[in-house]
Amino acid sequence: MTTRNKLIIFLICFFIVQTCGCASLRKKHETKIEPGKEAVAERTVIESGTKPIIGEIFYYKVHWLGLNVGDASLGIQGKVDLNGRSAYHIIMRASTNKFFSFFYNVQGTVESYVDAKDFRPLRHNAQTIINNKKVFKKMDYDFDALLVYAEDKKGKYTVEIPKDVLDPLGVFYYFRRNSVAFDEPIELTINGGKKNFSVTVFVQDERMIHTPAGRFLAFRVKPTTQSERQFDDSLNAPGTMTIWFSADERHVPLLVTLKVPFGTAQAVLNKIQVNELTTNN
Repeated sequence: MTTRNKLIIFLICFFIVQTCGCASLRKKHETKIEPGKEAVAERTVIESGTKPIIGEIFYYKVHWLGLNVGDASLGIQGKVDLNGRSAYHIIMRASTNKFFSFFYNVQGTVESYVDAKDFRPLRHNAQTIINNKKVFKKMDYDFDALLVYAEDKKGKYTVEIPKDVLDPLGVFYYFRRNSVAFDEPIELTINGGKKNFSVTVFVQDERMIHTPAGRFLAFRVKPTTQSERQFDDSLNAPGTMTIWFSADERHVPLLVTLKVPFGTAQAVLNKIQVNELTTNN
């Protein structure tokens, strides 16, 4: 697979630990970021009081080369019993739209099952279809043995994991569930299958974010340069990623931005929907 193809795949499936593409947004899709005039000047910590909402789905528009090339969604679909443990079932779906699929068709589904008590990953499955070619990854986490049992197209394997490891989707919910302090390092370990990534991120800035879903006061989460180099070396596709979350107790993921040598790609929150037929247990 070429580096350019890797870039496109990440753009469509914006946090499957791949990489992405380039460019700017058209005016009608523009996402504005401006100084946070409503911010509390002396605030150093943004509290989180969010309880997971089953049925709450975030919908995103994905932009590349100035075009809306696809859609993505992220949310907790339900609570299930997984091997005797109560678990939240998180699903991210992403796909190219009809126009872009004519040139390059990508359909992806990523599922995470996390412990309902502490949000530690229990299972993670990812499946992407790229121009009729299927790519998959399955991971089961064993925190008694501190191992992940994984499988992909090359076969089965095991990887040692630390006790505080997150899966790729768990990163979003880490920031949704936890209070954050400005300019203090947050150490995270993310398992992507065959490798554990030690990532240091900082919470910076407060800005007003204008998205199709509304106007939000937001904070930015950005990895250090050293953390980004891990992904550069592993994926051979350098980039600088930032995630903006709403600066209220909900910490809604609003905007994922990746700057690469070719330009900037974005996944922008389009709407929030809650399935009223599903309730928390």
